[in-house]
Amino acid sequence: MASARLARIAFYLLSAFAMWAGHEAFAESSPLLATFTRPAVFVAARAAPAEGGEAALPRRAHVIIGVTEYHPADDGTPVEVVVKGRVGGGAEREVGRFAVTPDRDFKAAEPSEALRFSLLLPGELTTSAPVAFSVQLVPGDPTAGEARDKGAYLRVGEAEIR
Repeated sequence: MASARLARIAFYLLSAFAMWAGHEAFAESSPLLATFTRPAVFVAARAAPAEGGEAALPRRAHVIIGVTEYHPADDGTPVEVVVKGRVGGGAEREVGRFAVTPDRDFKAAEPSEALRFSLLLPGELTTSAPVAFSVQLVPGDPTAGEARDKGAYLRVGEAEIR
């Protein structure tokens, strides 16, 4: 029981540190670059309620992912973005999928210009605990074959749970 409590405290401290690191450090970190072969991995937590606000969780929360940069596949293969999440040491669960349209190069000059995608969280991920997310690119066409070295990438600039 004590080791589980220590693991939970360590997880919360690491999550808090990740959020404290600041937007620029968050956006420039290489783990936030998703490709066909490597997911972007990050932690997001539900924002604390305003002072005197209601602390109850909504029945269904959303994760909002800000995309600051995108490059399509070099060979024109359609690209789909798969988002998965997990709480603590639990099983990873698919949250949802989206595509960047139009399928062309995009780079946000300012954080306010990021493309934002809202995905409904499954019930088991609607919690006050931090959620570890992974974002991976997959071919949007199942007949596209091998997904290696197609040159597509996506950079996650921010994420929040509401």
